[in-house]
Amino acid sequence: MAQTFRLVSLRVQTRETHKDYQFHRSLTVFTGSVGTGKSSLLMLVKHTLGGRAALTPAVRQHVISATLELRVGEHHVKLRRAVPDNSPEGIIEILDLDGTVEEHVPARARRGVREPHTLSDRLLAWLEIPRERIVTNRRGRRAETISITFLNLLPYLFLEARDMDRSIAGSAETITNRARKHLFELLFGLTNEQLLALQRTENELAVELRNTTDRVGAISTFLQDVATPPLDEIHATQQSVRTDLTEARTALDALHREIAVGTRVDEAVQRDISHAVDEQRDLTKRTEMLQAAVESRRSITAQLELDFSRHIHARTARETLQNFEFVSCPRCAQALRDRVVEPDQCPVCLQPDLPPADREQGAELARLQQRLVEYRTRLEADEASLAQQESLLQLARAHTTQLQRRLDEMTRQSVAPRLAKAEQLSSQQAALRAQLEHLSRSADLWRSLENLRAQRAQIQAELKEVRSSLRRLKIELAEASRRVDAASGAFNREVQAIGIPGVTEPMISRSDYLPYCDGVVFDQVQASGGGLLTALHIAYSMSLIDVALDDANVLLPLFLMIDSPRRAIGQTADDAALSRRIYSRLAVLAAGGRTQLIIADNDLPDEARAELAISGYTIKEFTYGLGAMIPDVEHSGLSADLPTVESVEGDDEGE
Repeated sequence: MAQTFRLVSLRVQTRETHKDYQFHRSLTVFTGSVGTGKSSLLMLVKHTLGGRAALTPAVRQHVISATLELRVGEHHVKLRRAVPDNSPEGIIEILDLDGTVEEHVPARARRGVREPHTLSDRLLAWLEIPRERIVTNRRGRRAETISITFLNLLPYLFLEARDMDRSIAGSAETITNRARKHLFELLFGLTNEQLLALQRTENELAVELRNTTDRVGAISTFLQDVATPPLDEIHATQQSVRTDLTEARTALDALHREIAVGTRVDEAVQRDISHAVDEQRDLTKRTEMLQAAVESRRSITAQLELDFSRHIHARTARETLQNFEFVSCPRCAQALRDRVVEPDQCPVCLQPDLPPADREQGAELARLQQRLVEYRTRLEADEASLAQQESLLQLARAHTTQLQRRLDEMTRQSVAPRLAKAEQLSSQQAALRAQLEHLSRSADLWRSLENLRAQRAQIQAELKEVRSSLRRLKIELAEASRRVDAASGAFNREVQAIGIPGVTEPMISRSDYLPYCDGVVFDQVQASGGGLLTALHIAYSMSLIDVALDDANVLLPLFLMIDSPRRAIGQTADDAALSRRIYSRLAVLAAGGRTQLIIADNDLPDEARAELAISGYTIKEFTYGLGAMIPDVEHSGLSADLPTVESVEGDDEGE
């Protein structure tokens, strides 16, 4: 059953004051000249309900918030939203009737972020319309869905001027058109939560089946391309390789034991070599020490021999020259006879003459000679020791070389062949293990292929069962298709009652739920929009409400808001007559008070104005000056303000 959706009032708040617009009647019309704020009032309603509204610069400059009082289902609340709302997701305040803020909710979910309680969720819950996800991609390799939100319902409730003559509830766009169709089916009982859940499951299984089939094909092609043998042949080859691997491992273990025995035999020789090397090292150190001592002693001995020779030469020179009487300088040949020579001076250099005792160097020469003899004796002894040590070192080296040759011979005859054989067996084992690993991967591919085939069969069985359930459920829901026929009949009656010119055989299609005329879909009836499509759109919306009024199982709210229906219809006498008939049908629809209709229009035909006034419906006139929609803001009469769509992203349809 359709839940109540009724506007009570709208408060337009400026910085200085506010103004309340009441919607007490079942039909309210706002009329006035261009630019006085009629459409802006409806846009503020949309803005407060969380939609992306086209707000004029005047509204954005002067209005700071809009508060909408409404009844939705059993809830009577107020919604307040800032103007403009610059938050990324849009923030709506939910107030009680006293104006106390109860909570803040986002207008809609941000893209990529799952909001637990958006205003859209809240409104759909209050209207008892399921918030379902629908499939948007049936051909891809993964399931793609979007959520049905209140913003998908809003175009059924609010016919905007810019869309009225070109699109019905988003039918012009592929994704929104899918949402429109599924929402129509939900509203008119052509589907339900169970059916939608089965359809999502069907889509997920179909995608999974395609992916699994692709994987089966890829693995099968790979196995065929690399000429992989069958699984039973792989198992037989694995058993043979395991036997060869066991034999190679046994042979290698036996060879290791043989090498261990040979190693113990060689240990004695290795110990002898170690001792010989240690002895050779010690002899080398002692030889090097003796060589250093001999070199040092040779150096000292040579120095002593040099000093002894110098003293001998000096003594010989003195003994030779002391008996000569020099009459001239032996260097420059000058005469020495006429010089005054003091006693105890050298007659040549006039230096103090050495006493006779100091001239004798016999004692010093004797000491030098004694030391020279001693060092020569020690040098001979050290050289003899060095010769002996070098002989011992040569013998030690020869012994070490002999032992090493013996070990090399033993290794060459015993260990080396075994090591070569061990290396061969190790390489064989590695090759066998690699072969086993390759066979194992091939076997895994075969098992994976078998598992995927079994999985595919299971998916096919599940998909068959789901499709069978879908067929049964659709048969059960087939009776609901009479509501489409009822809407189609109501549409025909509304078109006839309005008298839309040139239209015959109007109907609503069972396949896409759009209005057709003479077999032509709505948006192709007229080349570029216009009054004909506007009239058809209004007739279509009224026909849906007609069905909802008669059928308690239809969930469509009994509410319709229309912006500027006469804008596209025109101003000729025939156009005025068409507009009058449209308003007459709207008045009939509002009769009884169950439906709420709100309309903004530039003016009304005189007959329509009189008829609405007689019926007691509300007509609110906006004028230039201070009579425009924004309170206490004087309107100049110029209509230069161009609306700007609120810069808030739409619903996250990929949520």
